[in-house]
Amino acid sequence: MTKNTYYRQVYGRINMSQVFLNNFFFKCSGYPRMMLEVFIRKDFGERYFSWSKSLWATFLLLVGPLFYHLNQWGATWGGFFSQFTTWYLYTAVFTYACYRHRQSVKHTPGVFDFARFSLSSGKTLPVFKTIQLPTWLSKDKTSIRRVETLFEPLAFFIPGLLLYTGRQPLGLLLMVCAVIYAMSYVLAYKAGDIFVMNKIDEMICNEELKKTFVDGMDQEGGRGFTLRSRRPVDAERRQELLPTMLPDEKEVFEAR
Repeated sequence: MTKNTYYRQVYGRINMSQVFLNNFFFKCSGYPRMMLEVFIRKDFGERYFSWSKSLWATFLLLVGPLFYHLNQWGATWGGFFSQFTTWYLYTAVFTYACYRHRQSVKHTPGVFDFARFSLSSGKTLPVFKTIQLPTWLSKDKTSIRRVETLFEPLAFFIPGLLLYTGRQPLGLLLMVCAVIYAMSYVLAYKAGDIFVMNKIDEMICNEELKKTFVDGMDQEGGRGFTLRSRRPVDAERRQELLPTMLPDEKEVFEAR
């Protein structure tokens, strides 16, 4: 489909910091999110949940504390087990949860039958949708956006904080993963909002461009769209030029 070239050239902006943050969290949030969501999600897409990555995460969880302990001068094994017992209990439960998800993914309908979105991040627990913020904070009903950006990460951050105050390294792991989990979803929703706003703005530009460019409508009376260019004096020439600036109406109709 032919794009609105005027909108792309004049109004199209790329927020480089936003792009950097999105790319950074996209690349770095996979493992931290997996550390949490295997406990609170089900029905992952077959390309979203990776059994090999979960095994690699289990390996890191097993050897990480040992490597840390062996590099600590004067550390005792008694102190090690008092600190990392909860860590290894978590590792065992995490590995079992990953195995259960692997079995579930193997028995879900195939994506080639159009029965499944292979990149699905799974279904959240219904209990999260029943949580309501105090009315002085928000009167809106709990949405999936609020669940993913607030309630789910808080479900791990708060226990992590309690464990950390008890000198359990697992607490720090849970808190870090919870923060990354929340930020990754905040940025994902932000990117989605920007995508929709771009489409809406492009539609408005399509509708307003003819009025301002060809018909000479007062731009103050529009919806905030401003024509930032000189116009050919000849109205017929303006009409001839307009199709090169807008999508082809037939292509737009067919695409819809």
